[in-house]
Amino acid sequence: MELLAIVEMIELEGDPVPGAGPQNADDIEAKVNVSGKPWCVVSGWVLIDIESSVGAESLPKPMLPIVMYAHCVHSHSSGSLRAGDTVLSGYATSAYRSGIFETADTLYLLLGNGFRKSAEAKTVRAAQLRPPGLW
Repeated sequence: MELLAIVEMIELEGDPVPGAGPQNADDIEAKVNVSGKPWCVVSGWVLIDIESSVGAESLPKPMLPIVMYAHCVHSHSSGSLRAGDTVLSGYATSAYRSGIFETADTLYLLLGNGFRKSAEAKTVRAAQLRPPGLW
């Protein structure tokens, strides 16, 4: 059952969300230069709002209950991910805008259109515990 929930979570369906395009180039360049974080260009992506359970612990600030899954990495500035890899991000540290999804340690540049959906916290945790490539 856990694997089925993970597969449903990362399916390319949900509410359509626009990603980065040429019109966002200035915003992206400014964010990359200011943050100093490694960046990762991805496509085939899904923003996942994490549904919290009653009594669940809240995330430390500035973490937001949102993660991103991408089916295709195009490039990564530090080389820690290769073209064609998949990636499940850590928690967001700022609201999604201009095709940029930011976590504590990486800026993800989301190409093309993607999707947004919700998933239970236990499903996200289970996905985070799986080694990449086993989904």
